[in-house]
Amino acid sequence: MTSPDVSWSYTGFNMFKEWLAQAEGFTLAEMIGFGGDRMWSSVSTTLAPLLDHPDDDGWV
Repeated sequence: MTSPDVSWSYTGFNMFKEWLAQAEGFTLAEMIGFGGDRMWSSVSTTLAPLLDHPDDDGWV
């Protein structure tokens, strides 16, 4: 393997993001953009840009 590229389904990537959010102390489903009304500014995590990114928005 020559690169750190990863390929997941939308479901698999979403499950990964849910796990990361839980590890950071919050539930992804309570956040704006994921069905909830909690603002991202209320969460203190360096992972916010990854977690708040749409799964189907193409390349970053």
